[in-house]
Amino acid sequence: MVNLNLQPNEAIVIQSDSVRHGGLMASYTDELVLTNLNVIYVNKGVFGKVKNVQKYPVNQIKVVNGQAQAIMGKSSNNSS
Repeated sequence: MVNLNLQPNEAIVIQSDSVRHGGLMASYTDELVLTNLNVIYVNKGVFGKVKNVQKYPVNQIKVVNGQAQAIMGKSSNNSS
């Protein structure tokens, strides 16, 4: 697992591996982590080497009528 450099008051809520990002040619090698403060996307290469880590603060996710405007999508062939 990659070092996420969490803050002292930050804790992992849920995490998922085998995440795909980047279109039809992307592979399921990435990781997505939800903490109490951030959504963290870990981009990995085919052999598991970390290429990039992006953090998105949870408090910046837009909420409309009580619904978060961040969703998990499905590709055209219904895979996650």
